[in-house]
Amino acid sequence: MLFRNIFAITVTSTMLIACKTPPKPDTTPEIMTSVASANVRNFGFKGFFANDGTETVYTNGEMERQDQNFKFTGDILSKFSKKQSRSNITRLDKNLVWQMDNQKKRYTECEVKGCGALASFQENVFASEDGQEEIGSEDQCNVTLSKLDLSVKKTGQQRVINNFPTDEFLLNWVMEYQDDQKRKTSHIITSTVWTTPGDGGATEAIQMQKQFADAKAALLAREAGELGGISGAIPADALAIFQRYLIEELPEDVRLKIQQLAGKQTPITGMPISTKVEWNAKAEACGAAEKAAVEEKEETLNTSSFKGLLSSVTKQVVKQKVKKVEEAKKKEIAMAPVFGYIKEVTSINMQNVRLSTMQVPTNYKLSNRK
Repeated sequence: MLFRNIFAITVTSTMLIACKTPPKPDTTPEIMTSVASANVRNFGFKGFFANDGTETVYTNGEMERQDQNFKFTGDILSKFSKKQSRSNITRLDKNLVWQMDNQKKRYTECEVKGCGALASFQENVFASEDGQEEIGSEDQCNVTLSKLDLSVKKTGQQRVINNFPTDEFLLNWVMEYQDDQKRKTSHIITSTVWTTPGDGGATEAIQMQKQFADAKAALLAREAGELGGISGAIPADALAIFQRYLIEELPEDVRLKIQQLAGKQTPITGMPISTKVEWNAKAEACGAAEKAAVEEKEETLNTSSFKGLLSSVTKQVVKQKVKKVEEAKKKEIAMAPVFGYIKEVTSINMQNVRLSTMQVPTNYKLSNRK
């Protein structure tokens, strides 16, 4: 009896496996595509949401796809979070961008002008649940720009990185403003970029990426908010963080001065192979220091403004770590940069890629159309 039951189960299982419909072969046309792979390290805000991962960019004509796969590296999130996988497809021929969450098999759709840079997980996690941001109380506090220095320069230094001959460019951006009580907030943003002109057999692949970037820039027509020469010095997803948590916090006249100064910078030439960005800040204007002390007693993460974010993120990290390491860890966190980002291209070449790569999978569900 036992043998017959086992035999019946085995036969039934074999039949089910045999009846399972195999996946349909991908018959979409093959297209010659520029494929660039890179390692990305994001140090997060004050170390919060820090992660390591990879990025792969597929570019062909008026189509481009960016795949981001990363894992949180902090003491807390690394223990509880799974690997993240997100993709962004830009179709200039359709004037559409599809942003996909590959774990949830969901995506959003918007026009190229309305979507902006690749929506990184860091941006999404800071957004309020209803999608609306609160208005910070510091909007009632008047600030005056007291210092603004911004430069992008080619240093003349050269290196070979991952077999790519590269030239060095440096961005230095110092901004300081003060309130009516002469309290100051200062920001120092630096970026070191090593670019290659396309030597080493990668010329065709690099030119294809450049052609797409030029076509996208023409479609966007240098819309308001673009930062000219700065754009080449800071990767798009990192630049989106600066836009959201720094630029949008400033008065309109200050934003205009930054845009005008950025527009005068000579654009970085060549394809960035290695980019290191760091943002340091000291916030005291409009009572940021006092607000930080008050928010230290609260439990929520304040994402309504840069000053709120700076103080509450620090508070969150301190609350979860200081009990173990006391003052040494608190000092370490206090001295950390606000934001840091490193991206290094490991390879770029031409490959045959199926057209389906530039399309949303049929089993993904549309969650929002902007």
